Amino acid sequence: MNPLQTRRLGNTAADLPILGFGGAPLGELFEKVDEAQSTETQDTAYSLGIRYYDTAPWYGHGLSEHRTGGLLRCHPKKEFILSTKVGRVYKAYSGDPEDYSGPPWVGGLPFSLNIDYSAEGFQCSYEDSTLRIGLNRIDFSSSTTSTGDTTEIQCRKNYGNSNREFNGSKKCREMGPSSDSGRVSTTWK
Repeated sequence: MNPLQTRRLGNTAADLPILGFGGAPLGELFEKVDEAQSTETQDTAYSLGIRYYDTAPWYGHGLSEHRTGGLLRCHPKKEFILSTKVGRVYKAYSGDPEDYSGPPWVGGLPFSLNIDYSAEGFQCSYEDSTLRIGLNRIDFSSSTTSTGDTTEIQCRKNYGNSNREFNGSKKCREMGPSSDSGRVSTTWK
């Protein structure tokens, strides 16, 4: 099997590589990652032909998006596919950054999380991601919550217990520029 081979993404017109680069470790999920190591890891992946990059505001409270953008801004947009998540909006941490702790991340950036699955929250989250990444186009955005997360409990209370497209999805599609479907969906794992 060729890991760079593409497959169709669900019912969309998009073809994604079987193998992609997941950005959670760049957000310092299990250990701190210095800038040099982050850059070397991403440069190596790109030089080996990896062209699908997935990140999220949640990954290191914006650090993964920031680092992923550092790589991708150096390459023509037509060469890669980028996805992120929406529904998590950040603001600057009001305390001393040295005192900041943002579990489950062992590192990351000193920003405070606000969960917002409204149309306005989706729009704000998407626009903030474009700024952190430094690109005006994100190919796909999704919103995923994990079992046991208090966010999930609140979302199930507000939106029900099923796979569904939230009202923010339409707003994200209207925002553009985006490629293919621009669909935003939430999956309960």
